Amino acid sequence: MAASLRPEVNWGRKYAGPGRDRWLKTTAAQAEQAPARARAASSYLAAHAMTVPPEPVGSDLSRLVHPGWLGMTGGPSRSGRRLRRVLPEIVG
Repeated sequence: MAASLRPEVNWGRKYAGPGRDRWLKTTAAQAEQAPARARAASSYLAAHAMTVPPEPVGSDLSRLVHPGWLGMTGGPSRSGRRLRRVLPEIVG
């Protein structure tokens, strides 16, 4: 028979003993707490949504493009330096 997608079933097949029982209790407790945690997270985000200042239109693009990503070699890339020189002109 194929392995089940439910982890507690697979765990039960592999292991037996007090560790398994403790694991089953903690996963059951976490599953019970999940809806409350989701509600708390959404209310927190809703309460703090207005405190975050919106990103201004036409903001500095140099924060979005990290110079190291352009070369991807691990070292400083010439194209990154060139981009940093040109970006202020593009952004305006």
